[in-house]
Amino acid sequence: MTLSQAIDKVMIALDETEVGNSDIQVNVADYTVKLPDCFDSIQRELATNCKPIKKYLTATTTAKAINKPNDLFEVTSITDSDGYMIGYEENATQFLFDEDGEYTLCYKAYPTTINSSTESTYSFEIDNDCQEIMIYGVCMLLTINDDTTLYSIYRNEYENGMANIIERLSAYPKGRVLGGVRI
Repeated sequence: MTLSQAIDKVMIALDETEVGNSDIQVNVADYTVKLPDCFDSIQRELATNCKPIKKYLTATTTAKAINKPNDLFEVTSITDSDGYMIGYEENATQFLFDEDGEYTLCYKAYPTTINSSTESTYSFEIDNDCQEIMIYGVCMLLTINDDTTLYSIYRNEYENGMANIIERLSAYPKGRVLGGVRI
């Protein structure tokens, strides 16, 4: 889904759920200004708490170090060129190794920051399931100070959507057996 499509979905959701004296059209100008920050906040929450963005970086070390990626949230594993997990140390900006070589970093990443200068053609990096509930999260943030009834509706939809994704992920646990002797 692109940013433009997501904005359209938010506006449709806001328009379809008018409750009581709520007049969404009065707040559209204010909402339009807040949208980029709301999308950024919700996608970051979904990527760090619900379903992570997984990325891989293969790099050859120089001076026994690899610079950390700017979007690094959490390291899942680092393997050598043979696919074996290896030990490492780290400082604020680098991963440090005992020897030079080619290493593959598997990590959970923060999504690209969305702000007022983000192109409308930007495609979200978060999973499709998360993109659908992101709409409710954005609506929730937009209505937090305007209409408590709408806020509650969107909050419930958003939290239920997150809970469903988390439950689905935990229902099918994955495991990997590591070990053995390198000869």
